[in-house]
Amino acid sequence: MIEIGAELSSKDEALDKLIELQKDAGAVRNTVLLSREIRSREMLGSSAVSMRAAISSVRHSGAKKTSVSALTVKDGISYDSPDKRKVRLMFMISGKDGTDEDTDVKARIMHLLMDSEFTARLCAAKSKDEFLDIIDEREKIRYPAFKPDKKYDCSRLIQNEDKRSSKKLFFFRRNKSKN
Repeated sequence: MIEIGAELSSKDEALDKLIELQKDAGAVRNTVLLSREIRSREMLGSSAVSMRAAISSVRHSGAKKTSVSALTVKDGISYDSPDKRKVRLMFMISGKDGTDEDTDVKARIMHLLMDSEFTARLCAAKSKDEFLDIIDEREKIRYPAFKPDKKYDCSRLIQNEDKRSSKKLFFFRRNKSKN
C-alpha cells in the first residue's frame, strides 16, 4: 500500500490515492464510507504534522484490520500545514473499529517523523523497497527487539518474546504481490 513519486495536485487527489491503495490491497470494504470519514476528519483540522508530512487517521467500520497506506508526492501539495510548507509524505491509517491500534500506529509514526533526516530519506525514496528499508532501519534503532541477558536462564523469556519486537509499525508486510 505504498506509492512513490505520485504526481498529484491537491489534497483531495492525495486522499483518493491513499484510499485507492487500501482498496486495492483489500484492506477496506467500503471506500465511499472511508472517503466520507477521512474528509470529515480533515474538516476538523488539517492532518498535516509539519516536517512536510501528513497523517490522516480514522477508525473505520469497513476496515478488515488496521492498515496504513503511504505515498510520496513528487512536487508536494498544499495541505494547510502548520509550517506552511507543501506536504511530500502522506500516511493514511484505517483503524479497525473496536481497537485502538490506529492510535498506537499514529503515535509511532509521529515519533519516527520527528527525525528530520528520516523524513527526508522517506521523501527521497526511489522505490517501495527502499521506503520499507528506511522504515525497517529506523525501527531497529528506535525500537530494538527484546534480548534477554545470557547470564541468566531466560528460556521462558525467549519463548514469550516482548510484544514490541513482534509488532511492525506500519503493517506494511513485505508481500511482493501487494506492495
